[in-house]
Amino acid sequence: MKQADYKYQHQIEGKEYIIGNCNKLHIFEIANIERMAFKTRYYSVPCFLCLHLLLFLICYTQCTAASAILTINVKNEGARGDGKTNDHEIFVKISNRVNARGGNCKIVIPAGTYIIGKQAFFGNEVKGSYKGEDCFFFQQVRNVEILSIGKVKFKYAQNLKFGSFSPITKQKATVKQPFFDRKHVATIGCFLRISECSGISISNVDADGNNTQIDYGGYWGDVGRQCLHVGIFVQNSDNIKVAAVRMHHFGLDGLELLSTNTTPGNITITNSQFDYNLRNGCSWIGGKGVIMRNCKFNMNGLGANASNPRAGLDIEPEVAECENGL
Repeated sequence: MKQADYKYQHQIEGKEYIIGNCNKLHIFEIANIERMAFKTRYYSVPCFLCLHLLLFLICYTQCTAASAILTINVKNEGARGDGKTNDHEIFVKISNRVNARGGNCKIVIPAGTYIIGKQAFFGNEVKGSYKGEDCFFFQQVRNVEILSIGKVKFKYAQNLKFGSFSPITKQKATVKQPFFDRKHVATIGCFLRISECSGISISNVDADGNNTQIDYGGYWGDVGRQCLHVGIFVQNSDNIKVAAVRMHHFGLDGLELLSTNTTPGNITITNSQFDYNLRNGCSWIGGKGVIMRNCKFNMNGLGANASNPRAGLDIEPEVAECENGL
């Protein structure tokens, strides 16, 4: 047999597969390419079986790659963690990468202080006056771990807008409550938002919402400033583990849990602290299967900029019943 008798070649795992213009598959292992000497194995297989074999190999390779755990070190992605540089965009890019592959990631965060927080002005009913961008946002992914090495702290930048601002002048708006005009609302976003996910875990992280350095606008909502600025927000997700975190000084809540009763739940919060947030330490407004062990919800809802209900742990079944928890 001559190599010239065959048209198509594919390189798979170091072996050269040569498919001829007949109903046979001829496979050659190249032993010494300099001398063009070949050790030959010959198999007589119908072409349709050859095609099936190739498709199987391609699919198997793709599935194996997708299921493998991808480790992402945030410093390798460009995060500084120096307490000065705003690293927010790095974490957004990492989130997009995790979402694109459907999860199966370990995000490693070395010791440092990471400045976060980003807003843009829109002035419309869809995005409000100022819209804040979530730091980490996972949607419809599985098996993601946020792992800290050493002392890790996240801190929001100063002078982020929060409350009601004019969609025209960008200035603080004086309003009479209840006030729900979407064009005026300024939000900061979430440190970590988990939506329709399974198997997400985070541990040993300190996130400071920096609510003492917020640029407050007018009131928005029914009472106070009911605008989004939350430490960890979990929505319609299951098998979530939060351990040894501190979520503090957020404009709204340190932790918010919102799920329908069709979501399995299995949300476990252990050895964590949610304090000095301007509304609640934790708001549980729907879902089931929430377990909290050795957690603290102290010193929330304090000061002139606080919003009701000003609770450590607030359980209100607004979107679904709250059951099988605590």
